[in-house]
Amino acid sequence: MSKRVIKDSWIREYLRFTENTESPSMFHLWVALSTVASVLDRDVYINQGFFQVYPNLYVILVAGSQECRKSSAINYGEKFLRKLPDPPNLISQKLTPESFIEAIQPDPRKKEEGVVSFKSCATIVAHELSVFITRDSYKNGLIALLVDLYDCKADGIPWSYRTKKRGIEEVYNNCINMLSASSPEYLRISLPYNEIGGGFTARTIMVYQERPEKKVAFPEYTLEHKKMEESLLHDLHQISKLKGEMSWGPGTRKWYENWYENRQDMEECPWGLEPYYVKKAEHLLSIATILSAAESDSLTLTEVHLEAALAILNENEDLMPQAFEGLIPSPVGQDIQLVLRTIIKLWQDSGGKGASRSVLLKRLWKKGIGSTQLNDIIETLEQAGSIVVQSGTRGGLLYVPTKDAAVLK
Repeated sequence: MSKRVIKDSWIREYLRFTENTESPSMFHLWVALSTVASVLDRDVYINQGFFQVYPNLYVILVAGSQECRKSSAINYGEKFLRKLPDPPNLISQKLTPESFIEAIQPDPRKKEEGVVSFKSCATIVAHELSVFITRDSYKNGLIALLVDLYDCKADGIPWSYRTKKRGIEEVYNNCINMLSASSPEYLRISLPYNEIGGGFTARTIMVYQERPEKKVAFPEYTLEHKKMEESLLHDLHQISKLKGEMSWGPGTRKWYENWYENRQDMEECPWGLEPYYVKKAEHLLSIATILSAAESDSLTLTEVHLEAALAILNENEDLMPQAFEGLIPSPVGQDIQLVLRTIIKLWQDSGGKGASRSVLLKRLWKKGIGSTQLNDIIETLEQAGSIVVQSGTRGGLLYVPTKDAAVLK
């Protein structure tokens, strides 16, 4: 394997390469992370015992202003991917579930030892999300497909999908990345209200920026930029050759265990983002893997990688709720959804017996919902046909969600 020419991390060099452009640096950072993820696909992973964590990402750049130049930020990363000697499978056009499966059909790759393996990997590059994903995508099953394919199957285990024309299609060793952009207004076209907090948004990292950090009338491309671009392309090709399991450096497993078992962010997360915070641990490991691969060929995670990955996620989460502006209902609507979600969770935990009023109040009073307000919400949910109220075996009331509950999937 030829040596890298960049002495620093590929991502830091990429940020220097793009710093004299108008797209926000946060956009450039996530494009850089997505670019590296696309060339790693499923060749590099973290072994978590019963499952593996791969560095694939679903990223959507969201900005309220065209001045943020979302598409321009994507262009820089896409350009590097397309210039690679062996570029990843890039998908940009609108597809049906059937045509998407056809587009990621297993690609035979010959390993160095002569063994042929099959991979079904792809990177979706959608400069405008609403072109690739529309409301029809929920009806025709494309979103469900993307949710299922995000979680990479173990080696050799097929992922099956029944098509109308060709019967059952099998996909082996899948790994899908997505890099897209949208305005909050067009996000409403792509994502229906019920998807907030659903499987797709749990797996997707929304990167929101309100305005560019600077104006650049003449974004000069110098001889130094040309040299940097050549180095970035060379080293990205080297990164694409990495293969194997990430090892945990000294103290790194303990760091992750301590963070995982003592984190408090799920209890204080914004409305609708609870499923994202559940998946945050996997996002953290994916980004740490990318940071390690961008830095060296060692395939080793360090505390620095994990701390940097956590800092990147935490900084992005400060503005992430603004990406859902217009999708999120009024405060009253949020409270109703919170109560319904809590009832469903308690109902599931009870094995289908129902959510008792006393336990429900204990869960909700810290979030500002008292007894009187709960009475009004319960009445609303009951009249809407989302729950039924029953008497418990030991007295008291039990709330049971119906099949028509808005957030049941």
